[in-house]
Amino acid sequence: MRNVRSLRAIAAGLMFAAVVTPAEAIDGDTQLWNTQNFNYKIDDKWSANLEVQERWYGDVSYFAFFIVRPSVTYKWNDWLSFTGGYAHFRVWDPDGDFADEDRIWEQVNVRLFGGKDQPTLNWRTRLEQRMFEAGGDTVWRLRQQLRLMYPIVDRVQGVAWSETFWRLNDVTQANGRFVEGGIEQTRQFAGLNLEVTKNFTFEAGYMNVYTWRASGDTVDHVPWLISTFKF
Repeated sequence: MRNVRSLRAIAAGLMFAAVVTPAEAIDGDTQLWNTQNFNYKIDDKWSANLEVQERWYGDVSYFAFFIVRPSVTYKWNDWLSFTGGYAHFRVWDPDGDFADEDRIWEQVNVRLFGGKDQPTLNWRTRLEQRMFEAGGDTVWRLRQQLRLMYPIVDRVQGVAWSETFWRLNDVTQANGRFVEGGIEQTRQFAGLNLEVTKNFTFEAGYMNVYTWRASGDTVDHVPWLISTFKF
């Protein structure tokens, strides 16, 4: 009973964080994100994943991001896995001009408790090296995510997670602007995960993005759709 109460407290906290906006921040943008994951199981230890993502910005008025993110994961055991990957970002502004970013990233995922058909809590640590083709310094960024999945009915789970981003180094951007290291943003997500078939899941929810900016902190509101295909 104590574990159940703890799980409910964690779920309530994550759900609350996903919908609360700090009072001092200003509303930024309403966006739409759409992700497709293609996951291939190589053997009992190794798997490969290709993530493709599209984002619409400006109150969903223009196409702003296209991301391709391949990766390979090694499953150490049922509780621990390691992932390495690459990502390419193309980012457009409202005028149609674009910029490119290349990103190398490493990740450790720990299942703290739970499993199939049980409440499950995962802790994810991701380290990124962000390189901009326009120039400037490489940005080292750390991301920490706590993710809870909670069975509701057959094939349907509630999902809530919180993720914090830190810049680990001071950088000079291509335009000469100096940016100090430190906390960059937090993301809070709440939604539902539906197992449509054994090889296809669909997840939909709302994400609140709080970003620390020199010109004033902002909060973005993001519906996010995620399709995962397993092979």
